[in-house]
Amino acid sequence: WGDCNGDGQVRVLDALVAAQHDSGQVILTADAFESCDVDDDGQVDMGDSEMLAQYAAGLAVDLTCCE
Repeated sequence: WGDCNGDGQVRVLDALVAAQHDSGQVILTADAFESCDVDDDGQVDMGDSEMLAQYAAGLAVDLTCCE
């Protein structure tokens, strides 16, 4: 979970992809959408982007919603 850009890692770029999707700049594939929806609410939005950014920065130890 959380690997929005498909590079095999969860990094700040994934948070950026989630934010770009939320703003309409990027359209995600079904697989990318599922990976980006880290709070599992059926949407990829700024909440997902924030969670991904915190995880990538080491401020969150895991993405607990997705274990």
